[in-house]
Amino acid sequence: MNGKLKIFIYDLVAVVVTAALLSLPDIAGYFWPTGFVAVLPLLLRIHKRSNKARFFIPFLAFFLYLTYVMVWFKLYGIQWLFLVNLMNSVTYALAFLLYFFIRGKLKSDLSHTIFPVLFVLAEYGKSIGFLSFPWPFLHHGQYANLTFIQVAEFTGAWGVTFLLIWFNTALFGIITSPSKKKALCVAIPVMAAIFAFYIYGFTVLSQPLPEGTVQVSLFQRDFNTQNEWSFQNNKNAWDEYHNLTLLEWTDKLDFQKGGFVIWPEGAIPDAFDDMLLDPVSGSRRDMIQSLTREVGKTFIIGTQTYDNRGPYNTAAVFGPNGALLGSYRKVHIVPFGEVIPLEQLIKSWFPDYPWGYESLVDGRELKTIRTPDGKVGIVICYESFYADLTRRIVADDCDFLFLITNTSWFGESNASYQHAHYDVFRAVENRIWLPRAATTGVSSFIDPHGRRYDETDLYVKDSRTRMICPRQRTTLYTRWGDWFSRLCLIATLAMLTVAVYRRNE
Repeated sequence: MNGKLKIFIYDLVAVVVTAALLSLPDIAGYFWPTGFVAVLPLLLRIHKRSNKARFFIPFLAFFLYLTYVMVWFKLYGIQWLFLVNLMNSVTYALAFLLYFFIRGKLKSDLSHTIFPVLFVLAEYGKSIGFLSFPWPFLHHGQYANLTFIQVAEFTGAWGVTFLLIWFNTALFGIITSPSKKKALCVAIPVMAAIFAFYIYGFTVLSQPLPEGTVQVSLFQRDFNTQNEWSFQNNKNAWDEYHNLTLLEWTDKLDFQKGGFVIWPEGAIPDAFDDMLLDPVSGSRRDMIQSLTREVGKTFIIGTQTYDNRGPYNTAAVFGPNGALLGSYRKVHIVPFGEVIPLEQLIKSWFPDYPWGYESLVDGRELKTIRTPDGKVGIVICYESFYADLTRRIVADDCDFLFLITNTSWFGESNASYQHAHYDVFRAVENRIWLPRAATTGVSSFIDPHGRRYDETDLYVKDSRTRMICPRQRTTLYTRWGDWFSRLCLIATLAMLTVAVYRRNE
């Protein structure tokens, strides 16, 4: 075997092993330990290589990993899967390249903290801006490692990513450093930090949550909303949600007044339609108000509203007396899903893409809505991937946080489970219950410690009811937001400045 072929094979092994270690938690949550060594093979393989290798080997590893995790994206065209993964893989590869550049210039014991700072910044950058795509992140693989992720109430989920990469880098230092004593001294801080946060997590999880005081019911159908909405489809949706709600009310709710009924995103598109549908029942809005009065609960219903700007993806909140208490219009709408930038041009380039029949417009206000049981915050589908958006809603004196989502677009792929698992971090960051109602599943309850309850299967008509309690306290993350990732940005700029200055000396 000649030298070049041998190098190529070793590089390929490092790429495949890293991609596998990153991907395993997506297969099952109990594979979370692989996150603590996931990027170690890459670091060991490229630390004495050229800058070209330091970029392309991590690029290939992350491209392979993201292609596996995001394979459901091919439903919308293989070119979109390629473009999204290309963009994100370049971001990660640049973090590796910058790490070895700065490390080579600083030549300091602090070099082991450079890479986790850069990695956090790379993932934070994936969550900024209209065209951002924060799915997946390294910390997402830790959703089942509840003891470890309790740190998120201080740093957000970014702190989880930082500790994972710091541990990987410490192992890399221990293995490669000529002075094992010095390498161990450098590694001690990360060991101490992880141990401390595990102790903290164990302490938090050992404390019982307050007993639930408010009843919440979630509902889902088995209807694929990729089918175009029509008058008949709207009627069928109403009939099914109406009947499911009355059945749940009769069987489980014991006619108890108060609490919430949650219907998913887009459940009743014509909830605000004043058109007379039935001479007895009236309009759809009349029907909803009649049902809320009969059941005696606050209803949160996914629908659409309109004004002179256009249509909005909306959550309407009806009180137990039938009154409209308020509505929340989705602020972060999905690019190329709910709205198409340069619509005519893009549609002409990709005519086979399953575009929606109309583009939505974004809401302008993150707000809570006052109900008889307390102030309610709502996030709609993709918004829950944005930690800062979610926490700003919670910070508005929010007592209850609800997620309504339409995951039928993903079919029976793993994407619906990924979304449900990743939402664990929003509950932990803000120490708040997060009931999530999904059109075709996964519907579930997530408690303030990240435990998941009553998860439904995909594409089954189902309902779930549970007692939850209002938010008990405000976390550091809820109050300060992404302070940790911004600190990483400042640290990166400082390290780059020093590295460039030393290069020019």
